[in-house]
Amino acid sequence: GGDRVIVAIDKGPISGFTAVGLEDNLNGSYSVLNRMTRSGEYTISLGLDSLLNPLSFSPVLVTVLPGAPYALACSAVGPALELSVAGEWSSFSIRVKDQYGNRITTSGTPVVFELFGLQSDGTYAIVQQSKISWSSKSGYVGQYYRERAGKHLIAVTIGGKNVFGSPFSLFVDASILSVKDCTAFQTRGLDLAMIDLETLAKEEGLFGTRTMDQVDVVVRAKDRFGNSVNAAGINFDFSTVPSLQITLPRALGQGHVLYSFTPG
Repeated sequence: GGDRVIVAIDKGPISGFTAVGLEDNLNGSYSVLNRMTRSGEYTISLGLDSLLNPLSFSPVLVTVLPGAPYALACSAVGPALELSVAGEWSSFSIRVKDQYGNRITTSGTPVVFELFGLQSDGTYAIVQQSKISWSSKSGYVGQYYRERAGKHLIAVTIGGKNVFGSPFSLFVDASILSVKDCTAFQTRGLDLAMIDLETLAKEEGLFGTRTMDQVDVVVRAKDRFGNSVNAAGINFDFSTVPSLQITLPRALGQGHVLYSFTPG
C-alpha cells in the first residue's frame, strides 16, 4: 500500500475520474470502486502516479449489466393503448428498464397485461381476449382483440406495480358499416329533442303515412358485431313510389341517423 495509483474510465457510457474510485486496503492490494449507473461496455485504465505510466494489466474491460426492473421507469407505448377497432388484433410495446433508465432486453421480467371492459352497471371487469409475448427482436408486446366497442382500461404491471401511465384509457371503435345489420323505424311523432337514446333504441317498425305528410325515419347504423357506427358521412338511400322530397340526414348519436321526407 501507499502507492499513488490512478484509476479512470477510459471508454464507456460514462467517462472520466468521477464514476470510479480507488481504496487502499493497506495490505498491498487496492479495491476499485465504481458508481456506474449506465449499462454497457467500459474500459478502465490504471496507472502509477499517472495514467501515462500504466500498470501491467491495464486497461481492464468491464461489462455493466442493467439492474432489476423498476416499474415506474418502465413504459408502454403505441397508439393501441388509446384507440383500436372492433374485430381487429391490436398491439403495443412494453419497454422494461431499471431504476436508472437502462433498457432490459432479456426475458424473465414478471410483466402482466390485463384488459378491462366497461360493463352496463358502470364498473370495469377483466375480459379474456388479451395476451403478452416476448421476442429477442421486439421485446415484450401486449396484444388484444375485442368485438365489443366502447370504453376499456389497459393495465400493465411489473411485480404487481403499475408501469408509468398505467392504467391506460382505451376506446374500441366500431368496425365498418354493415348494411345487413342496420335497422330502421318510424318515429310515430316522438319528440326527438326530448327523448333519450336508450328509449330511442327500443323503437321499431314502419307503419306509413298519408300523402304530403312528413315522415321521420331513424336508421340504426351498425357494424357486423352490432356496435353503433357513428362515422360522419353515412348516407342511406330512400326511395318511394311516388316520388318524395327528403331533407338532409341528421345524426342523433350512438349510430342513429334521422331522415325526414314528404311523399308526393
